[in-house]
Amino acid sequence: MKDDAPDLHAWLDLPENKGKATWLAEQLGCSKAAVSFWRDDGVPLHRIPEVAKLLEGRVSEAAMLRHAMACKVAKASPAGPATGPGELDEKAAA
Repeated sequence: MKDDAPDLHAWLDLPENKGKATWLAEQLGCSKAAVSFWRDDGVPLHRIPEVAKLLEGRVSEAAMLRHAMACKVAKASPAGPATGPGELDEKAAA
């Protein structure tokens, strides 16, 4: 089964959904800033079912889970090249 539902922030960014982030934050009892952080962190896993229910399927649990996992993988990836063995020790000693 193919899931074409957008992730939460793609849906929130649609012009017709202006103000929905504030509404969603109020429904969840959290700040609008918390909802905004989910763009980079993904919806917290324990909140996904509740968000999906509030949005009545407009954003699927699967889409939110994919986005959350992609965020976590991106954060776990090294930002730059790995250093070789002992390289950090040599720099600290210099």
